[in-house]
Amino acid sequence: MAVGEEQGAITGAAEILANGLEILRRERVGDFAGGQAAYAVWRDALLDESQFPAKAPLPLLFERLMCQIDAVTMVAEGRAYAAVYLEETARQFPGQSAPCLEAAALFRRESELAQSMSALTGGFQMGEQQARNLAKPEVRQGIASLIAESAGLDRRAADIVAEVARGLEPMR
Repeated sequence: MAVGEEQGAITGAAEILANGLEILRRERVGDFAGGQAAYAVWRDALLDESQFPAKAPLPLLFERLMCQIDAVTMVAEGRAYAAVYLEETARQFPGQSAPCLEAAALFRRESELAQSMSALTGGFQMGEQQARNLAKPEVRQGIASLIAESAGLDRRAADIVAEVARGLEPMR
């Protein structure tokens, strides 16, 4: 809150979930891929050997690593918070508890997969070893498999969130 900021009505759970769902399912954000398209672009970029040429200069590898760490961090952190929110929503709305907890478990698993992606490069550090590890095709193929799995979890979680939002709509 800022000084002089107008205060409006508190946003309800149904609207919060609908807003989150819009983000999860939006395929374009300006000029950038969003939602499921973002997972596909991320995966394809990692598998594009032209982006990781043999004897690539270290600055190029650091650029790729920075993008990878940013994507992993967004997924790991964002899905972890989504899980926490849905667990709280399950407590507040016992009639929607089961689907909330199911979606929360999917988001939590997705967060764990993102952390596993980072482990494949040697951790979240921005070091030379992590950059060189990311250049290895087998590391990128492992990460790409985890991205595909994450995309599937995200899609399933979004479907459940839509169901929960519809169930909470009459309670607005």
